[in-house]
Amino acid sequence: MLYTVGRTEAYEQGLNEESVLRKLGRGLDHDGNPYEGGCVFLSVEEAEHYIVSEKHDDYSVYGLLTSVDNTHQLEGESFKRILAS
Repeated sequence: MLYTVGRTEAYEQGLNEESVLRKLGRGLDHDGNPYEGGCVFLSVEEAEHYIVSEKHDDYSVYGLLTSVDNTHQLEGESFKRILAS
């Protein structure tokens, strides 16, 4: 299992409404703009470190059912990004 981060309120609301949420992969975002894919971390600790370092106090860590083969990393970023939802 890999991990992602998200705004706690939004994720918890989504999980209460549905049992599975999808992390947006590379492509177009909901507004039609190019998007490189959501953040992916190899461990809970990496995800927690990201939350602290970016001062995202309203974020939590969530499990992500995908593999490392479904990720890519942009130059200069400390995390990976999901390719396909």
